[in-house]
Amino acid sequence: MVLILFKMKNLLKVVHLRSKTMKQVEFIENSWLKKSKSQSSVLSEDQKFFVSKGTKLNFLAFREDDSQHDFITFDKGYGSKNYNTWYVFRPHVKYEGLSVPNGLGILTSTDRRNEFGELLLNLQIGNSKFTVGSGQPNTSPVYPTSDFAGSMRPIPEGIYKVDKPQRNLAYLNDRSDGIGAYWIPLYPLSKIGGRNGFLIHMDWNRSSGALGTAGCIYPFVESDYFLIENAVNNGTFTDLKVDYKFGTV
Repeated sequence: MVLILFKMKNLLKVVHLRSKTMKQVEFIENSWLKKSKSQSSVLSEDQKFFVSKGTKLNFLAFREDDSQHDFITFDKGYGSKNYNTWYVFRPHVKYEGLSVPNGLGILTSTDRRNEFGELLLNLQIGNSKFTVGSGQPNTSPVYPTSDFAGSMRPIPEGIYKVDKPQRNLAYLNDRSDGIGAYWIPLYPLSKIGGRNGFLIHMDWNRSSGALGTAGCIYPFVESDYFLIENAVNNGTFTDLKVDYKFGTV
């Protein structure tokens, strides 16, 4: 009996500590908790749980599983089998109460443009600062939920996960491709008007007169790209906060 009471006290202690760091995920669309990343329509009833728009659920931890899904450990169970771990479709949720990670980079606007009309942005990673561009010349950021796919504006305000750098050296000498031979994927963790597919890469076809990107971040100096890439590889740049002072981050 003493042993059981001791375990119960420990359990209560764990719950108490978790409550201090409780986080919430809000569902910004009608969606499903799922036991796999398959379409909800093919999952059996015990492998999914419907969540209506506007619902907020407490969670203990989450990890990004791929470009579209997160795997979340909730503070309690849901569904017919009372599971507390589920996949969620990232574009349908936003997170609240997340602490700022040590590897956070911050992208802000200088409110200045160069002679080509490109908006000059400041990317700060630790003590390093880089001047970068994003989007097409003569475009400006708008409130994230007012943006739309194909707008060609700068990357929307929000929080992004920085993924591992990628390379395809087949494009090393081919400047017709806008992305180029190396890039860093960015995955949004907040609602950004239906846009996706953001990267950090050089403006690879700039020399042919095609200035800017569809929203991807691009350094103006190639050596800056490799410094940014090194920051990702050594773990000092794991998340990106894009802040245009719209008040969403």
